[in-house]
Amino acid sequence: MRILHIAPFLWPMGEKTGMPSVYLGLRGQLDAGHEVTLIAPGNQSAYDYENIRIYEISCNFNVTTSNRLVAALIQKYGIYKFLFLSTIKAFQVTRKNQPDLVYGHSFYGAYAAFFISWYFNVPYIYRGYGTFLRDYIRKPVTLLKRIESVIGFLLPADHRILTNDGTGYDEVAQFFKIPSDRYSFWMNGVDFNLYDPSISRDKFLADIGLDNSNTIVLAMSRLDGWKGVDRFIKAFPKIVKRCPHARGLIVGDGHLRSDLEKLCDDLGMKSYIKFCGSVPRSQIGYYLNTADVFVTLYDLSNIGNPLLEAMICGRAVVALATGATDQVIQDGVNGRLVNPNQMENLPGIVAEIIENASCRARLGKGAREYAMANFNTWDERVHMEVKKVEDIVYKRIGGSDK
Repeated sequence: MRILHIAPFLWPMGEKTGMPSVYLGLRGQLDAGHEVTLIAPGNQSAYDYENIRIYEISCNFNVTTSNRLVAALIQKYGIYKFLFLSTIKAFQVTRKNQPDLVYGHSFYGAYAAFFISWYFNVPYIYRGYGTFLRDYIRKPVTLLKRIESVIGFLLPADHRILTNDGTGYDEVAQFFKIPSDRYSFWMNGVDFNLYDPSISRDKFLADIGLDNSNTIVLAMSRLDGWKGVDRFIKAFPKIVKRCPHARGLIVGDGHLRSDLEKLCDDLGMKSYIKFCGSVPRSQIGYYLNTADVFVTLYDLSNIGNPLLEAMICGRAVVALATGATDQVIQDGVNGRLVNPNQMENLPGIVAEIIENASCRARLGKGAREYAMANFNTWDERVHMEVKKVEDIVYKRIGGSDK
């Protein structure tokens, strides 16, 4: 079976760094014996990447300014440029080698994928990775701010595969009356092999300029506004006042890095917080297995892969109680929750975990036990998607229509 994917990235933060969901989905389809092609932003080149045929189009979503108006305008331009160019490229590719199925990844890929589905009469799957729409759907005026996302989501599709990351994609589907048999709502898989208690803490800390006397508080995300890394930084002065040996590690990169580094300087935290930048997937386990406390403070929800991976590694987790985070984290059992309206409690919660080794161990044990009992491996999760894809194509071949 030939599958065409249209996506805003293969790896969001450079090769083998950042969110693995797109790559692992494509990899799973390859491993199942299917032919996979991807259209994504890049340098207008065509090449094979681990047997994935990639066609790049000249488009860049990276915003380097902290000016909100300028950043918004640059991003809008990038969005519409991608929608236009990806549709042209998808048409060219499909005319030469028609796929049996087309995927649109998020609204970025939805428009071109829908057009290919309509014009060439092939099945179309919308793939969503979390959403901002839940907070907008009941506010018609503000919903216009996300109109591209709304239209992209509502374009007719044979099926929608939506990530259950706590941001409420199921609620959005229900609001727009998408039949329950026309979408799948699944949590991401987790790499269970990240857990490695044999990693030398002393050596790793020495490699990054720290030592075993430091207690490590880890945050891991893109450096975007809604990821709440500024909250992490603002809490640190009070944390180190109680726990002078505490050190913060921020893994990830993004357009707000310079602003966040300046915030560290302004708060006198430069020697206490280290920006590690984008880290290859092969190195993530060192950070997760070495950290004493993992902190995630996203605006919308915190059930993303960083949290899931921290839990599989048995870390003591502190999470902002947004979205459906409390469906995974039970306060005091397998982590600690922070009320978003009581952010002043964050430093004390983190400091208490740092000071109390038995509490740290108990929360970490609870996190790992929950993860082992409730999470799928990536192989299991990808197999679910491959099975769904094959069923949709074979159903269409059998004569059913949308």
